[in-house]
Amino acid sequence: MIPLFKVFMADSVDKPLLETLHSGFIGEGPKVLEFEETLKKHLQTENVLTTNSGTSALHLIYHMIKHPKTSHVLRKTIITTPITCTATNNPIILNDIDIAWADVDPITGNITPESLLEALMIEPNGYAYNTQGVSIVHWGGNPCNIEEIAKLAHSYGLKLIEDGAQWKTFWILFRFCYTFFSSNKTYNCWRWWLFDM
Repeated sequence: MIPLFKVFMADSVDKPLLETLHSGFIGEGPKVLEFEETLKKHLQTENVLTTNSGTSALHLIYHMIKHPKTSHVLRKTIITTPITCTATNNPIILNDIDIAWADVDPITGNITPESLLEALMIEPNGYAYNTQGVSIVHWGGNPCNIEEIAKLAHSYGLKLIEDGAQWKTFWILFRFCYTFFSSNKTYNCWRWWLFDM
């Protein structure tokens, strides 16, 4: 096997890593709570919940969309793009939510505000009643037109789920979730924009 890269691991992690492994708390416990408290301070927010992956965070978001406190919609739909990793859209399907595909810009590969309008299937009441949200991806590190998409989502009362796994940087508005990965130079970010919750 030809090693393409080796993840750097400082010697200083050995002791705390072994302490955690032998504590009996591998998935959750004191270190996770300590990490979440540090994130709260760093991000200046009271609400932080860590998951084992960005896909799990997306799955949780779609589960919350599927099961709100009150719901009059039997089938729900999320508008998204097929131009992404399956980890973006599989959580939608696994939560038994329908997908409406939006087209992408042929140059950037990103969803456009115009394609979102088409995917909404405009009806007399203003939009397809079962569309609950929009999931966007910043393809290949190129950000979508987030300002226009956010305005559009807000005007139709839709939740905006932003999968930033391919985005180079991020800025924070509303609520969000993100993950760290050893091969990335920056944070991956999964933001959930809440306009009506």
